[in-house]
Amino acid sequence: PDSYTKERAGGVAQFVALLRLVPYVKPDAWVGACKPLDMVPGYLAHMEPAIRGAALEALQAIMRSTPHLRNTVACAVAAHLSGLSDDAGQALIDGLSALRSLLDTWTAVVTARNNGECVERSGPDALCLDLHRLEGCVLGCGLASADDRVRVEGLQVLYSLRALHQALVVSPHYEVPPHPST
Repeated sequence: PDSYTKERAGGVAQFVALLRLVPYVKPDAWVGACKPLDMVPGYLAHMEPAIRGAALEALQAIMRSTPHLRNTVACAVAAHLSGLSDDAGQALIDGLSALRSLLDTWTAVVTARNNGECVERSGPDALCLDLHRLEGCVLGCGLASADDRVRVEGLQVLYSLRALHQALVVSPHYEVPPHPST
């Protein structure tokens, strides 16, 4: 048992390091059936706390640094949550909390940009928000839950979603970055 535990701990550490690198490997450039933004949200419900933390850290880094992927990240987390059973109360609470944290990060970045505190360059899709999809997810897996703790967290996500939508509505359009060849 001791050698198995040591081997498993080494694998967890390596996987945590790999998850932390996801934002740096251009996740939007991956093509095919295996895309990191479809897979990483699933690790928010992993049994290892280090893996859950690394997954959230990777998604937060993408939210902060890649404007055109923010909606994709939020929708991927929502899709993951929609696939969870109502019996997985703690996983739903943790997932909704992670979604709220990601939405709050997005709101903070957009607000800082609106106030002139930071400069971001991206295409017009950086302001895209699938409001109906995200609200539907929260209504379906959050507010319709039998667990009152899940419903409370779902309501908090809706508040964060409203604040994000309000920040995006007043946000000026993004300046498209110049093509690298120019």
